Amino acid sequence: MAPLSLRVVVLPAIGLELRPWLDGLEFTDERTLPGLSAPLRVTDDGVGVVPTGIGKADAATTLTALFTSPRVDCSDAFVLTVGIAGGPPDSGPFGSVCVGDCVVDWDKKHRVSDDDQPIDLLYWRERDYVYDLDPTLADLAVDVAEGTDLRPVADDPPRVTRGTVVSGDEFWHGDRLAEQAEWLVDAYDAGEYRVTEMEAAGTAVAVDRFDALDRYTVVRGVANYDRPPVDRAALENLDLETGDHANHDAAENAYRVGRALVERLLAR
Repeated sequence: MAPLSLRVVVLPAIGLELRPWLDGLEFTDERTLPGLSAPLRVTDDGVGVVPTGIGKADAATTLTALFTSPRVDCSDAFVLTVGIAGGPPDSGPFGSVCVGDCVVDWDKKHRVSDDDQPIDLLYWRERDYVYDLDPTLADLAVDVAEGTDLRPVADDPPRVTRGTVVSGDEFWHGDRLAEQAEWLVDAYDAGEYRVTEMEAAGTAVAVDRFDALDRYTVVRGVANYDRPPVDRAALENLDLETGDHANHDAAENAYRVGRALVERLLAR
């Protein structure tokens, strides 16, 4: 049997991010492949959607399984990470959408408890763990996002931003850690920190190894801020009942932009 040719691969992480795609697309094929944690669902026009699971290892394993499977052909496919993220308050009101044009790996660094040196980039690292994404593809994603109707969460309408994605396996929250994320991006001279999430660095490593980094982009809806408001403790702010978040609205807006981007890519 000839491999199924994929034109676009969409990689949500969890069910919350996957659900809009299942509701919004019509799938005509479903394949269970070694290395995937869930079935790959495919439309007639070659859009494949599969959840990766949470974290860099899950994301990289999923992408590698797709690119090496004899049952699918991803040699020309665009790859999209689409889902929710946290971010600094200036990333926009909840439900805003960020297009990533650079991915910074949060984990490959050195942190110590000394207040004078809370974070460092060590001399023995073989390279900077920064992945610059294709600017033309990012331009297209921003153009699509700015023309997409986004669901408002509150009185402030969501907006579209573009910038650096900080990606790591640690779910962190709080002012000190947010300062360290900003420091890390600045130390790399890697643009403006916009959102933080848990899969893009793993996906970036995998697509880079398969010579497909120029076909990869990240679309993230802002579901929460990376630090609490001044009148609330960090742990309290993470509470799903009392904390500030907009997970479902952010997932919906990321899907709307991701879906519109998929349609634009298919029309090329």
